[in-house]
Amino acid sequence: MNDMSTKTEVEPVVSIIILSWNSWEDTLECLESVYQINYSNYNLIVVDNASQDGSVEKIEEYCKGEIEVQSNFFNFKSDNKPIEIIKIPEDSSEFNINEENLDSPQFNINEEILDLPSDRKLFLIENRENYGYAEGNNVGIREALKIFDPEYILLLNNDTVVDENFLKRLVEIAQNDPLAGVLNPKILDYDQPQKIHSVGGRIIWSLGGGEKIGYEKIDEGQYHSISEIDYAVGAAILIRKSLLEEIGTLDKRFFLLFEDCDFCVRAKKAGYKVIYIPQSKIYHKKGFSTGNGTDNLYYSYRNRLIFTKKNMDGFKKYIYLFNISLRMFIFMGILFLRRDFKSGKKIIKSYYDSLS
Repeated sequence: MNDMSTKTEVEPVVSIIILSWNSWEDTLECLESVYQINYSNYNLIVVDNASQDGSVEKIEEYCKGEIEVQSNFFNFKSDNKPIEIIKIPEDSSEFNINEENLDSPQFNINEEILDLPSDRKLFLIENRENYGYAEGNNVGIREALKIFDPEYILLLNNDTVVDENFLKRLVEIAQNDPLAGVLNPKILDYDQPQKIHSVGGRIIWSLGGGEKIGYEKIDEGQYHSISEIDYAVGAAILIRKSLLEEIGTLDKRFFLLFEDCDFCVRAKKAGYKVIYIPQSKIYHKKGFSTGNGTDNLYYSYRNRLIFTKKNMDGFKKYIYLFNISLRMFIFMGILFLRRDFKSGKKIIKSYYDSLS
């Protein structure tokens, strides 16, 4: 077995969780970019959220070296193929990496596979149903903490491509500041890399949510400083294990949208910092991981109300809830006037579901 102690002292263990839901081409491009980073002590976990497009089969083909991923951001790397796949049950209460079950026929794990370099193995969890962004990632977080005991968890959207230095830069800052609980890279537009997707986010309490800082602006170095932010945009966030142990995982009630805002508010209340790191970069495809338009409309309005009720106190809370509700019903009226009854009904449903 390789001596892992030296590597662990130099590079803390990071569990990278990629949530996959359909769009297998995006997932493979994301995987290939991660396997080319210059950080060596990570466990890469794909959580498939009950994809219906054959994503799991395509991931298996990729790992065998049967699919050569094409990208404008890197050249395909063949010397780490084949990649060993270790399948982890959705609830791995009986699955632990130890001497007793290394040769378990159920999981087909052995010491040689576990001892492979990080870029030669992939851990795969197949969820029984689509749990949404929040709980889908929570499945991966729970299993990573249980099995690998990493110092950090990285949540990464499957519709991203990462720069080779992105993880090293995030971990360097986190290691130098024990209160850095959540870290966010600079997120650039995949199709127009000179454009910014986000450099963190700010919360607008009167609207019950957040907005991306720097969105659609040309990157001219204006966001070159490490800075504290209200929330980390969920396309890529590094989370300290001690923070997860203190405040728990993402709130599954959100399902989709605003779970990143909520998590960061909780982190700050616990005394941790949320930090933007410009030296770390990834590239994000617009709108590929958040579902269809009416679903986004539903979760956007419902979750604004949930977020505000959960995280605001006092008289302002009711002022903001009234403001959000008024905006909802004005927009609903506009949709009905346009005869877009499907979207209008989604807003009505989002309001009543937020009350439960």
